[in-house]
Amino acid sequence: MGISETHWIESGDFTQDGYQILSAGSGSTHRAGVALILNKNAQRSLLGYNPISERLITARLRTQIGTATIMQVYAPTTSYPDEDFEDFYDQLQLEINKTPSQDILIIMGDFNAKVGIDWEPWNGVIGKFGIGEANDRACVSQTLSSKTPNQVASGPGNPQMTSSRSFPSADIGSDHQLVLANIKLKLRSRGKQCKIKKFDVSKLYLQQTYSDYQVTIIGGKFNPLIELPDTDIETEELWQNIKSGFNETADKVLGAKKPQRQKPWLTAEVLKLTEERSKVKQERLKDNSKKPRYNFLNREIKRKCKECKRSMASKSVQRCGACK
Repeated sequence: MGISETHWIESGDFTQDGYQILSAGSGSTHRAGVALILNKNAQRSLLGYNPISERLITARLRTQIGTATIMQVYAPTTSYPDEDFEDFYDQLQLEINKTPSQDILIIMGDFNAKVGIDWEPWNGVIGKFGIGEANDRACVSQTLSSKTPNQVASGPGNPQMTSSRSFPSADIGSDHQLVLANIKLKLRSRGKQCKIKKFDVSKLYLQQTYSDYQVTIIGGKFNPLIELPDTDIETEELWQNIKSGFNETADKVLGAKKPQRQKPWLTAEVLKLTEERSKVKQERLKDNSKKPRYNFLNREIKRKCKECKRSMASKSVQRCGACK
């Protein structure tokens, strides 16, 4: 999944709820920003990625028929100077030229282009059902598509797009609409990855569990190792024994971490506000007078979420202090 206008400053990757997020930010201000979200199947196929700018990120994946390069973009709007607009497309064209010719190339994102009803110059790229008139962004996008035939996906194997549609009902707290396209493209894993068991370390905030862990790890697992003379054991063997001691103790005292579908800091009040926002969003599509209420709910949800996170962090610090 690709995201435009994330407003994140950082560039890099991190994992959230089992998904790997590749991000490209400005590095200084909360503006623009693009990201790619990979599920576990895509993570196993990832060969590498490149956060080029706050408006362009690329990733390379292994597929059953070779490799694929995906570009997620966010073009400047018409309010930006022409120089910014030209720099963006020059950079995009440069990355297209650098893409290996044998790669499947997929370009997606928000071009801020309105193509209108004049579909003939776009023949082979879009269909006949546009609305209104094209803007300047569409004209440049048209030039780009002429240089890169089949703008959405091109390359060996010619992957086919079987369907594409928008989802106005998706409640994502933004005026952007989620767009989903199905492309016939099978990913290929880099090989079986070693699965790491995650322990429920949150239990260490409980004083009894914290004490049990200390007694088990220090008195039971590490005590024989501490008493050994330095010359009686090799470094690698010592490390394996230490690692085994930590893992066995964590498995016995803490247990495996259970996946959580809902954020632990979310309150009933926040969930109620999100439900109302989802309802107002649908009403706003038919009645523009609902927009102020929708904007208010967006701000209120963000404010409440920050309060809930701070409250949870404060309680965690207090529990940790009580353990000491």
